[in-house]
Amino acid sequence: MATDPGSAGVLFGRMARPRGRGAGGVTMTEMVTARMASADPNASTDDRSVGVATKSSSYTGITATAVQADLTANKARLTQIEVNPTTTPETFTVVMVANTGAYKVARSWWYVDRTSAQLSSDLTANNGRLIDLTAYQATSGEQYAYVMVLNTKATARSWWYDVHASTTTI
Repeated sequence: MATDPGSAGVLFGRMARPRGRGAGGVTMTEMVTARMASADPNASTDDRSVGVATKSSSYTGITATAVQADLTANKARLTQIEVNPTTTPETFTVVMVANTGAYKVARSWWYVDRTSAQLSSDLTANNGRLIDLTAYQATSGEQYAYVMVLNTKATARSWWYDVHASTTTI
């Protein structure tokens, strides 16, 4: 058990269980998250924000096409994305949860290979709020991969981001 730094005094536990091979032979694990308490009763941030235990699936070495296929097949949404830009085609490590029950959000989006200007534009166009952001170097320069949720109604939160903020600034 550990204390979640994002939620004062909230204890949580995560356990990984091997799940086998998925599309393209990628390794999958299943994460079971159990929380003793939570300050956030709905899926307004990520898979750790809800006080209801659920399974999350993690896929490693998966292409963007396979990510979308798995999201559709599992009626799920992404909560985290990491990029391996050195592979051709580019591959990802993602975490997803079923978009049901306490984890249901009205809309969510994920993007890869985007500039900071595109990130800003996507947030505005979707009235979105970031729940995960990864910066990486590509041949075209600094790129971003991110997951966002609709920032209205039950999932609305005050928030900010700065892709160039230092730890001192934060």
